[in-house]
Amino acid sequence: LIPQHLLKPFDERELELVIGGLGTIDLQDWKSNTRLKHCSPETPQVTWFWNIVTRYDEEMRARLLQFVTGSSRVPLQGFKALQGSTGAAGPRLFTLHLVDVDVKNLPKAHTCFNRLDLPHYPSEEIMSDKLTQAVEE
Repeated sequence: LIPQHLLKPFDERELELVIGGLGTIDLQDWKSNTRLKHCSPETPQVTWFWNIVTRYDEEMRARLLQFVTGSSRVPLQGFKALQGSTGAAGPRLFTLHLVDVDVKNLPKAHTCFNRLDLPHYPSEEIMSDKLTQAVEE
């Protein structure tokens, strides 16, 4: 249907966004249905993460979601219905996991588990730069 030469400029993630379009991502639903590992809602890095996501436009939010879960779309039932790709029954919530690694590292995504490993970045600015770099690569 679409000539192959028109698809070549896109990787599979970009193509999903082009074909599927951008939906509206409900930040409150996302936040309410996020599991925290080795951190709490009051941990500075968690606060910074949500500040950064709030500043992102819809495209960057979709790209972040795609980076962590493998899909840029939220299930019809919302974030509480996110599925992992491990074959396990039931939902697998979006998870923020603070990890003890060098803060020069980029955040690491585990799409099978819908988990984002975040180093203990010393500032929101550094976290924003690293997170944006990871999502855009």
